[in-house]
Amino acid sequence: MPNAHHFPMTSSSFDTASKRRFQGLLIVLLAFIITLAAVVANVALRRVVEEVRHTEVLLLQLQGLAYRLSAIEWQAISEQGTSAKIVARVQDIQDEMKRTMGSLEQLDPNAGDLRSVRKAYDAYVLAMNEEFSLIKAGDLTQAHRIDEELVDPAFDALTEELTSAGAAHRTRANQIEQLAFHGS
Repeated sequence: MPNAHHFPMTSSSFDTASKRRFQGLLIVLLAFIITLAAVVANVALRRVVEEVRHTEVLLLQLQGLAYRLSAIEWQAISEQGTSAKIVARVQDIQDEMKRTMGSLEQLDPNAGDLRSVRKAYDAYVLAMNEEFSLIKAGDLTQAHRIDEELVDPAFDALTEELTSAGAAHRTRANQIEQLAFHGS
C-alpha cells in the first residue's frame, strides 16, 4: 500500500518546479553580471577622471612655466643682456616645459585641444628663442620689436589655449564624475 504521506511527482509538476528554479538562477546570474559590469565601468570611469585631472594639473604647470619664462624674458630685457644665470634658467624652464608638454601628449595624444596647445607652445618657444638670441647679441631694439610683434601675441595665444584646454578637461572630468556617481 502506498504511503499516504508520499505523493508521487508527476512529470509536469517536476518540469514546472525545475523551470522556476532555473529561472531564479538565471535572474541571480543576470543580476550578478549587471553588478559586475557596473563595478568594472565605475572603476574605468574613475581611472578616466584621474587622467583628466592629471591633464588639468599638467596644463596648469605649463601655464606657470610660461609665466616664469616671461618673467625671465623681462628680466633679461631690463638688464639689457643675458647673464649665464639667466641663460641657464631659460634652458631649465624650456626643458621643463618640453617634458610637461610631452607628458600631456602621452595622456591624450589625439585630443584636439592639446594639439592647439602644442601649436601655441611651439610658436611661443620659437618667438622666445628668437628674442633671446637678439638680447644675447645686444640688439635690444630688435628684441623689443620681436617681443611686441611675436613673443607677446604668442604668449597670449598659449595662455588662452592652456586656459581653454583646462576648462574643457575640467568640464569633462565633472561630467564623467557625475556619470560614475549616478551609474553606481
